[in-house]
Amino acid sequence: MSVCKLVYFDFDKGIGTKVNKIVSNNLIEDYLTGKIKFLTFTPVWTKEFLNKQVELFDETITNLDDWDFNLRMLYQSPKIVYIHEVLIKYRVHGNSLSQEIRKLNFNEIKSEFRAREKHLKLIKLNKKSNYKVLENSNITQYKFILREALVTNNDNKFFYFKYLLLKQ
Repeated sequence: MSVCKLVYFDFDKGIGTKVNKIVSNNLIEDYLTGKIKFLTFTPVWTKEFLNKQVELFDETITNLDDWDFNLRMLYQSPKIVYIHEVLIKYRVHGNSLSQEIRKLNFNEIKSEFRAREKHLKLIKLNKKSNYKVLENSNITQYKFILREALVTNNDNKFFYFKYLLLKQ
């Protein structure tokens, strides 16, 4: 796999807002917790590597599908070549799919919950990272969603509250 940097770019303002971090001493853990981000198109996987995989994209996950895919590939310990320059401009705008969690889109939030719980199970099995680190990261995200739902008086606030209680 090769991976390059990208800049989050606000096309309306014509400025880059930040550059993603791609290198880490603990790649899987940092990817699990969001310190490192590879979007769907940032890493380039070899055809030979992908052909060896049992599953590519999990069609039951609509939010965090790239996170899920890249993590499962990283669990396979691929050889990684880092390109330390920005080669991609990632368009940031309020209507992108990545904003659906902040908008409290219930289906997308449930998809995110499924992805996060799936990787808790995988980490428990493959021991590629510290289970507690991901569990704590998930709890932090669940708290964020509950807080947003309470502040906006979202109809699903009790679902998020119950979910968080069960996970804690």
